[in-house]
Amino acid sequence: MRLGKAIYIAGLIGFSAAGMALADDVTFAASGTFNDGATLGGTLVINTGTGVVESGGLDLTVVGGEAGPGLVFDTLTSPGSDVYSDGTDNLAEIDASDSADPGPHLQLEINIGSASSLIGFTGGPLCYVPAGFPVGFPSGDNCNSNYSSYQLFEESEQPASGASRPPPAELLGGSVGPATAPEPASLLLLAGPLALLIRRQLRKS
Repeated sequence: MRLGKAIYIAGLIGFSAAGMALADDVTFAASGTFNDGATLGGTLVINTGTGVVESGGLDLTVVGGEAGPGLVFDTLTSPGSDVYSDGTDNLAEIDASDSADPGPHLQLEINIGSASSLIGFTGGPLCYVPAGFPVGFPSGDNCNSNYSSYQLFEESEQPASGASRPPPAELLGGSVGPATAPEPASLLLLAGPLALLIRRQLRKS
């Protein structure tokens, strides 16, 4: 095989692989309400081919309640996501923090039913507590004794002198669903024209 043809084929394979990897990244929108009146919003990116939450695709917000004007959770505190069983369903846990303030912490638990990972994930309900929490807990939540929550301080962190530490705010209900269709492959769409350009250049040379 001539060198030019080999370079052409290698380039085409490279662009195709990159496009397919991108196609697995899906942006999901999160929504919900906490028992302190705060609301959950924002987005996260999940590679549904590998089941990994992308560390660079986290942009979750909590506004109102104890969060006041708002907190932005943009950093994963553990890589990817942890999946475990609550005895009935499987749960995917996503732990996040605020890069501008290491204290606040958000824990989202997604009920993924019989799935064992986020591979092929298309959306689902978040784990929540009953409206009268702690009354009716855990029988009134959807994930046995597991639920999503946020807090303003790490366990080891003390609030300012004289201030009381607010308890974690528990999610009363919410879900995660696709905000956009899977990336089609903008790189794949470019692969054809780019490959033709490479081929033309090789012919000229």
